[in-house]
Amino acid sequence: MKKIIVALILIVLSFASGFWVNQNFYSDRKTEETENEKLQDTAEINRQKRLENLSPTYTIRGGLPDYKDKYRYVIDRWYNFSFRVTAGGCTNQDEYPIDEAQNHKTDSILKKRIGINWRERFEKSVDSLYKIDSLSINIAENNSEIKKLTNKKLAHKSKDYVSYKCYPTTSDNVKIVSIEWEGKIYKDSTKVSYLRAIVDLKAKRVIEIEKTEKEGSNFMF
Repeated sequence: MKKIIVALILIVLSFASGFWVNQNFYSDRKTEETENEKLQDTAEINRQKRLENLSPTYTIRGGLPDYKDKYRYVIDRWYNFSFRVTAGGCTNQDEYPIDEAQNHKTDSILKKRIGINWRERFEKSVDSLYKIDSLSINIAENNSEIKKLTNKKLAHKSKDYVSYKCYPTTSDNVKIVSIEWEGKIYKDSTKVSYLRAIVDLKAKRVIEIEKTEKEGSNFMF
């Protein structure tokens, strides 16, 4: 009988010991997994912070359309930050709050990186690119050959269809001006037509005209 009791005690102790070992094993493993998750979360947070510091965001309140905003979206990459305008118009601005804390942080980063007058320098760059593109478009718009081709295409139609878009090239003195129009210009068919003018800014003249034309749905282009 004593042997049976001793055997039962040993069995109980064995189970208890095994349970305790397993509990510690899984507890240690869970702790290790939790620590790894914390490390991963910390690494991700640090990565996001590094990205935010490399290219922080600066937001201004939206309102009436500003043609120069499209240039700000280009120039911001020159200064390694992201320029943003809140959505909405003049009547619902409260629906789109600005992250003032982020703006303050971005302002501090750019002051250290560029100088205390970073915003002034940024806007001067925007104005400069705007003037260059405006000059390029003006040269293309007043070219006699382009005038003739455009008037021929838009005979008896509103010239409001026409839009001029400027694109850079590998040369600082050469720009591409795309003259585009779209809509039901030719009877019932929907057309998207292009003229591309290669503009030499130094000579202030169009040096080449490319003619292309496509037909189809507006959603294709």
